[in-house]
Amino acid sequence: MQELGRAGRDGKQACATLYVNNNDIGANLEHLSDDMRKYCNITTCRREFITNYFGFEVERPSNIHFCCDICRANKCKCQECSKPEQASNDVVECIQVPAAIKDIAKSVLSDYFTQENAIVKDYPTPSFVTGLCSTLASEISDDSSLWTEDSLKREFPYIENHYLETMAQLLDNVKNMKL
Repeated sequence: MQELGRAGRDGKQACATLYVNNNDIGANLEHLSDDMRKYCNITTCRREFITNYFGFEVERPSNIHFCCDICRANKCKCQECSKPEQASNDVVECIQVPAAIKDIAKSVLSDYFTQENAIVKDYPTPSFVTGLCSTLASEISDDSSLWTEDSLKREFPYIENHYLETMAQLLDNVKNMKL
């Protein structure tokens, strides 16, 4: 949660990612405030929630892509979402990738993640060590703007470079497939 307060301090647009699961919330009941639990599980605008929490009024951006994950998922009408680091209110036209290719990308990434996680078998949950999980495979395969090594490194700095480099190579192979 601290990252949310630090993101955007310089006045520039920022993106903060919250990773949470219900086991985390359940295991930390005594340490989490009710408001923090609500924030993790809300289905309405996160930006509005957090700004109201601190006593500010929120004005949503004209481009819903820059509001929050929930607004983007529930109200976005385009195929792909633009990235927060783009200082524009215009929707960026992304490369349209057919759904069949995205499905193949998800399958290829999932298989790769399974192989890498099998190497780290000494841990009860290898994906916690590698950062490679099915949610990540879905997120990357659904957003073709992430299909380059630079984009992957920018968006997922917590994942080791050799994983990101291999993912970029795999995605490039998938992107160049003929159906």
